[in-house]
Amino acid sequence: MIKRLSFAAALVLPSVAFAQTAVPIRPNHTLPQYGAVTAANSNAGAPRAMLRMATPSATGGYSPLWPPGGLRKDTLIPSLYTDGSSGTLDQIGRMADGSVQQTDIGGRVAPLDANRMMPSPVSGDTSSAPATSAGTLTARSLSARFADTHNLADYGASLNGSPDDLGKIQSIYSSMPDGSVVHIPNNSRWNGIIQNPDPQKNFTWVFDKTYDFSGYEHPPGDGDTSLSHKYGLEITRMDRDTKNWRQSPLLAFYWNDDPSYCGAYCSNWNQQSAATFSAISGPTAQGNTSPVAVGMRSFGNNPSASYDVGLPVTVFKYGQNSIWGLDISTNDYSGKSPSAFATWNEFDMWTNGQDIKTWDLGYGTPQAGHRSVFYVTIAHEHSEVTSWSAKTAMKAHASGRGSVQTASLLSVTGKSGVPYLWYPVTDGTTGATQPAFPDPAKINGKISKGTLTVTRIVDGALSIGDTVTGANPISPVKITGQTSGAAGGTGVYTVDDTGASSNDNEPLYAAPHVADGSIYWQFGEELNSSVSSVLWVTASSGDSVDTAIGFDKNVTISNAALDTTLAAVNDKAAVVRMASGQVIDFSGNGTRTGANRHTLDYENGALRYKVGGVPVLSIGDDGSLQSALPSRLPVMTRAQIRAYPSPVKGMEIYDSDDDTPAVYTGAGWKLMPLSDLPAN
Repeated sequence: MIKRLSFAAALVLPSVAFAQTAVPIRPNHTLPQYGAVTAANSNAGAPRAMLRMATPSATGGYSPLWPPGGLRKDTLIPSLYTDGSSGTLDQIGRMADGSVQQTDIGGRVAPLDANRMMPSPVSGDTSSAPATSAGTLTARSLSARFADTHNLADYGASLNGSPDDLGKIQSIYSSMPDGSVVHIPNNSRWNGIIQNPDPQKNFTWVFDKTYDFSGYEHPPGDGDTSLSHKYGLEITRMDRDTKNWRQSPLLAFYWNDDPSYCGAYCSNWNQQSAATFSAISGPTAQGNTSPVAVGMRSFGNNPSASYDVGLPVTVFKYGQNSIWGLDISTNDYSGKSPSAFATWNEFDMWTNGQDIKTWDLGYGTPQAGHRSVFYVTIAHEHSEVTSWSAKTAMKAHASGRGSVQTASLLSVTGKSGVPYLWYPVTDGTTGATQPAFPDPAKINGKISKGTLTVTRIVDGALSIGDTVTGANPISPVKITGQTSGAAGGTGVYTVDDTGASSNDNEPLYAAPHVADGSIYWQFGEELNSSVSSVLWVTASSGDSVDTAIGFDKNVTISNAALDTTLAAVNDKAAVVRMASGQVIDFSGNGTRTGANRHTLDYENGALRYKVGGVPVLSIGDDGSLQSALPSRLPVMTRAQIRAYPSPVKGMEIYDSDDDTPAVYTGAGWKLMPLSDLPAN
């Protein structure tokens, strides 16, 4: 009986199924409500010891324990409990009343297994039960935990696809606060329609294998983000009021602030990216595999007010790292001869109708038109450049880990009329009046081990205290002295940075710091920019390119394959420049045998016209004209010669009527006397 009571008492202990913590052993008889039981009669406080009868009964053994007056509730039973302590009958009775009835276990009372866990489901309201997650410290009620997210089914939505359910979901939506995360449970049938979306609310809807977006069904709400798990993670959003636009539905952000990573210099070409998409087309696959697909459908009708971009790529340069706006590589590691579309970078434009109409008054003139497969812009940047203003805060370049500060770039024009860029050395504020910004000196030289060797002064002069900058060294160095050469001219100078270095004959600028209020300005660069090559083709030694730029037979060129009419070409530039021996072919007919039958090239000090590879006419560097074959005068009758329009002095025509050359002089056409060619 005592064992059963002890087991039953253990069943009323608080459940540890949620917290998973060990409960300390506390025998019932040690609890306060049982340890202070006293007698209810006149001699309270004098517990009665139970006496064992010493005289055996007539039948043998011991007689029942009956002290005089019968058993009392405060009768003490020695060594009643397993720990050796005694107990009274009153304690036993009260503990029995406070114990769980065996018949209630599994019905009104949840049983515990050997691990003190509840093996049976718990019925009833457990919302106020505290619980802690694994590894956490603070317990919260189950109701508080479930309130972290919302589930439409918990709010009474039937999610059966009925029209009445749309009104119920609208009511639920209206009652939820901005920023709610709402789950739609598995196997629900709801088309995702919110009848009256609130553009001021921003929800996240999580569909658990219930919604399949094909690209046209709009997700719930206005500006809300929806996640679906049916075939893969789908993230969607529709904005009806873009004034409330926050950011893209999916944002991947990565911040690299590691100063010790060695990149391309150590042949580490992999980029540390905010997002990486990878795919594998296996050896048995039929292809059509891509790691990422970008698609956009544009239905807007605002040709000059806005534009849609299929894949915008923007890179901002604030430091000295090299940047590539778009890096596309195709690598053939098959070791097999290419076939079909082996390695291509393809750019297609599918259109209808003419861009510039043939009856347009501007047809045939040089212009970009309205459609362009490649549109390249080369211009200096204005958006980050400011003009000088008084009492204005200026910022220096970012420095140190965690800094993303962009420098204030100041555009000022020197006395020469050339606009230059300057930037502040440290943060500060400009003064009341604009200081004088000098033109920088332009030099060629080399910096190494604390020494600047100037080999050429292009413009200006050097002074002690000037800072020298260029592509190299990365950071400006300050001139601290001159050890040889004419003052301020070519020679050897000392600089304040012994670790700075540059290439031989590096093009460099030199200018002093300009004091302005609480800041100093450092010379940076010229404002106007230049680009060395718009398209540069390179290859490994021994490799070749069949056609650098080609046109298919269906292409009709209405203006020119290359038009530089609108470009300004300086005296050292050329529209086309070729090396000696390289030819221009005038006879191409689309076949290999028809190539280079009539060519023009320059070689051995002369511009040469060749037919079948044989020079027939050349113009030397001295202007002399040489023909490999005899020249031939035009042949006309006497009447045709007299009728020839606007003849000029020195013009020669062979007179077929008189069988002799005719020369035009100031006095008219004259026949040239001829004589027989001597025999020897």
